[in-house]
Amino acid sequence: KRRSETMTKAEEKKLTMNLKQISDSMKYRTIALRAVLDDLELLWKELEEVAEKWNVMLKEGCYEKDKP
Repeated sequence: KRRSETMTKAEEKKLTMNLKQISDSMKYRTIALRAVLDDLELLWKELEEVAEKWNVMLKEGCYEKDKP
């Protein structure tokens, strides 16, 4: 085979190491994204609770107290 068609052991090892680094990096990014999604889910639940409380307050006319 021609030289350009084959990889030396060193080139193969370097490529394997690069692929492992990319794989590890993707794992860490995936973990980080899951954490962000968990945080967003908690924030969303909190917003829903606040919206629910506002709806109750509005239905009960609590906002009327603040009017002159």
